[in-house]
Amino acid sequence: MILKLLGFDILSEEPTSTGRIDAVIRFTEKIYIVEFKFSEKEDLKEEAFQQVIEKEYALKYVIEQKDIYGIGISFSKEKRNINGFKYEKL
Repeated sequence: MILKLLGFDILSEEPTSTGRIDAVIRFTEKIYIVEFKFSEKEDLKEEAFQQVIEKEYALKYVIEQKDIYGIGISFSKEKRNINGFKYEKL
């Protein structure tokens, strides 16, 4: 609720024709497409980011004419924390 008041519009498991986006964070001028990966030890940020690219998740939002960013985030079971992330303007 607080994030809504701050202008965030957050969607989870957003369906597309090629799969489901883990999270979409929408602002008035930007859209962030987020894919999460979980592993024992290894950093899977590249795999997460590549899923955003390969499945063309951004196509769903191109019509909105906003800056779109892809984000891949990797979580480590061993570290119990984020062990890598990658983002890039699409």
